[in-house]
Amino acid sequence: MPTDHNDNILDTTQRSLDIVEFIQDQNGATMADITAELDLVKSTTYKHLQTLRHNGYVVKEGEQYHIGLKFYNLGGYARSRKKQHKLAIETTRELANETREEVDMVVENDGRGLILEESYHPEHRYAASDGGMGNQEYHSGTYYHLHCTASGKALLATMSKERVNEIVDRWGLPRRTENTITSKTELFDELKDIKQRGFAYSDEEAVEGLRAVGHRVKGVSGNTICAISLFGPSYRMTDTRFRKEIPKILRSSVETLEEKILNEMTSEY
Repeated sequence: MPTDHNDNILDTTQRSLDIVEFIQDQNGATMADITAELDLVKSTTYKHLQTLRHNGYVVKEGEQYHIGLKFYNLGGYARSRKKQHKLAIETTRELANETREEVDMVVENDGRGLILEESYHPEHRYAASDGGMGNQEYHSGTYYHLHCTASGKALLATMSKERVNEIVDRWGLPRRTENTITSKTELFDELKDIKQRGFAYSDEEAVEGLRAVGHRVKGVSGNTICAISLFGPSYRMTDTRFRKEIPKILRSSVETLEEKILNEMTSEY
């Protein structure tokens, strides 16, 4: 929740957003919890909650408030608003069917990775059986740190050293497994290697037993649109499949996607 003072920020709106974020973080909260956590007067909390309920942004179940499905509607619009994102979503689904592994499409948002699409083959869904990213619920809309995932590192490798430093200074390099990169020096060495080979590995760095390969997706002007990563359990991701087969499949799919984006975008002019 932002704490920096900004004269252009409306306090009442900020309070409502703080309430929404707290409810999400707690997976539901009572009015008493919200009032105490945000240091509000009970009557003020009540009015914010009633306004949010009236507009469908929160719902009340017993004594607890939860996030409403209105956000699902808005999130779906935000996710597919850009044509290039729609094309990338199609590619993740095609890759999941082709490889029978799990595939995600991720963008950088305020220094963290945001999953816009997560596709998987029904027979091989790693996140469903294992709890996903370190036992947190794993789905479209999930945020996570960039330094420990293949898609995250693929995105970091496209950024300036200054931008990477800003992100690390803000979000840190928390250890997720014994393989997680936890120092800036090691991270910058890794990003240098990623730039040279064109794709990123995550070898049980985010979740024990999970290996992933990530590749950035470029737009018409060379800007980074997103990253796509393909991942699976280490017993299926043998060294040959992990180091050779999957990178080849992923690179080919990304190149095809970038051609589609180029054709779609140029045809509009």
